[in-house]
Amino acid sequence: FCFPMDHKFKLLFIFLLIIFLFLMTIIYLTKKQTVTVWMFSKPYLRVFFPKDLTDQDKQFDVFISYSQEDSQFVETVLYPGLVSPQSVSDPRYEVCLPATDWQPGGLMVDQMVSSVASSRRTIIVLSRGFVQDKWTDLQLRAALAQSLQDKTQRIILLLHGQELSEDLLGDHLRRYISLNTYLSTRDKWFWQKLRCALPHAGKKTMKRKEDEMSQM
Repeated sequence: FCFPMDHKFKLLFIFLLIIFLFLMTIIYLTKKQTVTVWMFSKPYLRVFFPKDLTDQDKQFDVFISYSQEDSQFVETVLYPGLVSPQSVSDPRYEVCLPATDWQPGGLMVDQMVSSVASSRRTIIVLSRGFVQDKWTDLQLRAALAQSLQDKTQRIILLLHGQELSEDLLGDHLRRYISLNTYLSTRDKWFWQKLRCALPHAGKKTMKRKEDEMSQM
């Protein structure tokens, strides 16, 4: 009994398709984070990522906590890259920055707690200067408390500068790092990984789309 030639081609195609899907599944399961970041870095594939509708009522997408030693990196590299990225296809975020959003002379503790509570995520720029600064340590504690209260993962750790030895880290920070992953600003995929970890539709991006729709 022989199959017609066109039927053989169909069977071969189905067989190869099954093999391809099987291999893609294996790759995704073994390299899930890498594949997810790569997909999110491609604007035409972002349609497969659902919008993060959590905490839409919060004023900011992200609050950045950092030490004075890291202010140049934060204010000239990190902040502009989130607020107004070079590529128009990248998400734009509403960012709360102490240098621009805190009131001079205001109570630092109150402003710190308010910034964490009004932001969907908190970026911790973890460096030697950060762990030696008592005020940034308080910001970390406030972010941890907010995450526990909301039962949501809100903290994104960015390791900046030199590697930190464990003896420099406080108990709560050492424990948090041992249970969570962090990003390195030296990573060549740093920006792609950071945008993937943030809400997938920043408030600035959503506002821009709303403005475009209203002008049509």
